Amino acid sequence: MRTITILLLLIIQTFVFGQSDPAFWVKTGLSKKVNKKFDIDLSLENRWTEGLAFHQTYFGEIGLSFNPNKQFTLSGFYRLINRRKNETSPYNTRHRFFADLSYSKKFGILKLKNRVRYQNQFRDTDNEIAFDKSYLRNKLEFGLDNKSIFEPYISADLFYQMGGGFEEIRWKVGSDIKLTKSHRLDIGGFLSQPIGLNFGNRRFVIDVSYKYRF
Repeated sequence: MRTITILLLLIIQTFVFGQSDPAFWVKTGLSKKVNKKFDIDLSLENRWTEGLAFHQTYFGEIGLSFNPNKQFTLSGFYRLINRRKNETSPYNTRHRFFADLSYSKKFGILKLKNRVRYQNQFRDTDNEIAFDKSYLRNKLEFGLDNKSIFEPYISADLFYQMGGGFEEIRWKVGSDIKLTKSHRLDIGGFLSQPIGLNFGNRRFVIDVSYKYRF
């Protein structure tokens, strides 16, 4: 299992560190189990581009998840986003609402996850809120569920802009690391591949996420 995890991390290095000026996304989160069916999640994320030279985006997120059984999860979230185009421009505010329907199933040590997301975003300009854009996304993930602390995975996340068409796909490899029962770390890297006229404008992102469950 360690061999598989090391192999996945080498793939991350090849596709991400092998490129000039990858982006870095760093996320910290809290998850509170209200009862057997409901969880509350809160997280903060910072995003840098051009390596760590340019801090482009930061946002906070809060949501509620409903787990009717072991296979399905229904979630609703609100995200407050602040993003800027360059180092001299101000941060612009966005409000994003999204809902997820997730399904997971184990086949031996193989774990399948499929998440369908609908997201709607609004611009906040001069205290006036206007519609920005909405997407329908489908993320398919295959992981290894085992007794070690490492759970490596691969995934593909497809973006469809409502009223437009297929816009982007994200290919990701990584590993979920169970530090303790309450502390989890996720380290991965993904290639963001535009679809259509901007096919050559790829992004490489190193994605690190920490979550505390209680």
